[in-house]
Amino acid sequence: NLQSLGTLSALAVDGPVTIDNFVKYDPDMMRLGVGTLEPNAQFSVKSLEHEFIIDPTEEFAWRLGTWTTSSLEIATDNTPRIVINQTGDISVKSKTRFENPIGIGVNNFSDDVSLTTAGPIRIQNKKIEMASELPQSGNYNKGDIIYNSDPKPRGYVGWICIRSGTPGEWKYFGQIAG
Repeated sequence: NLQSLGTLSALAVDGPVTIDNFVKYDPDMMRLGVGTLEPNAQFSVKSLEHEFIIDPTEEFAWRLGTWTTSSLEIATDNTPRIVINQTGDISVKSKTRFENPIGIGVNNFSDDVSLTTAGPIRIQNKKIEMASELPQSGNYNKGDIIYNSDPKPRGYVGWICIRSGTPGEWKYFGQIAG
């Protein structure tokens, strides 16, 4: 029934702790909550309908994020730099430098190139892809390029779309010497 206490130099508590119905530690669940009496992770900070969590996973990793459908912003200088929205889309809001090769849609990629993709790419609104023959379907725009994935002597490097359409009009380019 202690109502007030002066300054303590040390305090050890065995069991659950609740401070002003704002901070709670549950030793049975090994969870600490700030702003919530029912933390959803090992460490939770809750404000209104938002809950930020830090929690170990069963795969021996750490989960850092939101328990709710709130977006997560990683900020410096009070400016969002990386934003992960509630559906998982990621926006990087500043210059980005990757110091190692990047793979998109691939599990294994080689270190001898900077970028490996599993499919076509678009550069300055022009689609570039690989195929062994001209497309029979799909929407293409003037200037799109298909590189020949099976080049042969006296064949061609690829095809370029000269009129937009489905699949557009194509012409060979880059004859290979025989």
